Amino acid sequence: MAKVTPDKPMYRMPVSFGPTPGPRQAPEGGPFSDLQASRRRSATVTFRSEADQLTALMPPGFTLHGDPLVTIETHRLSNLHWLAGRGYNLLTVKIPAEFIGKRDRAQGPLMVVMWEDLPDAILSGREELGYNKLYCELPEPRVLKGREHHAATWLGHKFLDMWVEPIEEVSPDHPAAPSIGGVMHYKYIPRTGDWGVAETAYAAITPPVPGALRVLRKWNCSGSVEFRKSTWEQLPTQYHVINRLAELENLEIVSASMSEAEGSTDLSEQKQLL
Repeated sequence: MAKVTPDKPMYRMPVSFGPTPGPRQAPEGGPFSDLQASRRRSATVTFRSEADQLTALMPPGFTLHGDPLVTIETHRLSNLHWLAGRGYNLLTVKIPAEFIGKRDRAQGPLMVVMWEDLPDAILSGREELGYNKLYCELPEPRVLKGREHHAATWLGHKFLDMWVEPIEEVSPDHPAAPSIGGVMHYKYIPRTGDWGVAETAYAAITPPVPGALRVLRKWNCSGSVEFRKSTWEQLPTQYHVINRLAELENLEIVSASMSEAEGSTDLSEQKQLL
């Protein structure tokens, strides 16, 4: 996919003020160059669930592919060039899927939902990339004797608890290390004034970018994760998401890990699946 260039800038609302600076567009108009300076600390827990429950979460064109696994990831990003050295935190839920379209066929993790604690990242990721992004607070993990407790809240209401505890440090090249890319999404935007009709609805993929992320350290862990069932009063705009995730059978923890890495991609390689 083509990068943004000064002679072909990218706009986002409000367009009256000119091209919008963001992850894929530097102030001077082109892409950022120093992506390897960014840092990432991750924690991951994967559990086995029921296939029919995961099938029910599949958007059009997708089917469950392989074992019925649910992977929860937290990432704490820092030193991001597009934020002038700042960072933010995110939480994702992925399940293995296959997409079969009229032209394309792809297999890999489907990101059914992502939470971030920075509105700037949410807006650009939803509008430009088609990521299923929502907002929540993602406080720094509480650490006691190496055991990390990760939580997610919305206006003070906690809806996720996740624990990871290192067992052993392993090679950074361990195959379960976090990666950038190879993840699928489903973009949907309703039509203004015709709210039950889609203005845009299609699958998208973040292709893998070899070498974009370098894992520095990695640990195999024990872990657990729990979504807390919530009422409309507690989570008026997200209770339907949280409750579906809370209802998923957690039959066994398959794996857990922690890692530290450097590098990134501006995700300009994102493309539509047809």
